[in-house]
Amino acid sequence: MDAIDSTFVSSVGEYVNRFEQDLAAFTGAARAVATVNGTCALQVALRLVGVESTDEVITQPLTFAATANAIAHLGAARYLWMWTRLHGPQPGCAGNLAQGKCSV
Repeated sequence: MDAIDSTFVSSVGEYVNRFEQDLAAFTGAARAVATVNGTCALQVALRLVGVESTDEVITQPLTFAATANAIAHLGAARYLWMWTRLHGPQPGCAGNLAQGKCSV
């Protein structure tokens, strides 16, 4: 509440550092990183799993635009996994896209 009471609500500074430290301690992780929004969080996650600009990433259309935007920010090719009207993957769709070089 101190951060809100002080009107210092930001994406950097003492409170963000304290939040990251407290989150790391709470989860038992060596480090934690706060991001400014979900798109940035997805981009960080993609980098952590090794997605690079030469990769292809399959995503699905029943998602917010941030998913495809995070992939695009890395320069990776993005493909939508097409779904049937029953919300299941179309048979063979992913196999036709992946061609053995796709990060999922």
